[in-house]
Amino acid sequence: MFGIAKRSGRRAGVRRRRSRAGMTVVTVVVVAVAGLAFSVAMMGGCGADNSEGRADFQEPISVGKALAAEDGLKLVVQGFLLCEGDEIRLCERVLESFPPQCGGDFLKIEGVEPIDFVGLVSPAASSVGREVSWSDQPRTVVGVKSGSTLAMQEVPTRVETTADQVRVRFSYAPQPLNQRGRVTWFFDVSNLGLEPLTLLFSTGQKGDVVLMRGADEVYRFGADKAFTEAMEEVTIEGGARWGFALEDELDVATGDVEVVARVTTRLPALPELALQSRVE
Repeated sequence: MFGIAKRSGRRAGVRRRRSRAGMTVVTVVVVAVAGLAFSVAMMGGCGADNSEGRADFQEPISVGKALAAEDGLKLVVQGFLLCEGDEIRLCERVLESFPPQCGGDFLKIEGVEPIDFVGLVSPAASSVGREVSWSDQPRTVVGVKSGSTLAMQEVPTRVETTADQVRVRFSYAPQPLNQRGRVTWFFDVSNLGLEPLTLLFSTGQKGDVVLMRGADEVYRFGADKAFTEAMEEVTIEGGARWGFALEDELDVATGDVEVVARVTTRLPALPELALQSRVE
């Protein structure tokens, strides 16, 4: 979880070349996945996949400690998400294989579907023989523990839009937002067409998030950060999904806010996404 999109060698081939102006161009190729249904909508309830509601343990614990905890407790557990078909696992760690596999302990996640998580990476179903997606950074899940299962009681709120065979989604955690502390912004872009889609970025910044209170801007992710001065291309093959996460610290007064998010491409221009939230 990071200010600039993290890329894993398990999911993308990266090659560098020089532009005519001498600026480094980084190209990331994202492999394809099976196509997914799409719409323009905001989905989910008031919960989140990170730190929603009151839990018996407020600080994130490891998967191993969660397995040892008493049944019936609402836990905040950190690990790596791995989805195969309809099954979701929260893994203590993931192995450096393609696609990744759980290493060590894991919890089965119930109450949600893989599509409910924004920011996962998906390779071509044809290349691995099945539909699989995963997080390449730790994620925090809140749920009620029963044996080796963690049952989420609320679906994370997300917003999405589709235009010209491109679907863009956004979510965040925690929900609602905390006045002070860590926040993670999740993005993914799906190519619903058959031909490759190339996203061109002017710098190393992949996304931006703004919090608005009326006409006043009270937070902007990119306001106080420096990004690499390198043009970057992300190529998403037909049917593929590319996801990334941005992590930051919030220091915002309590109250209602509008969250406005965008993937900061130079070409093609992708639509902004907006939803209402509350800072507590």
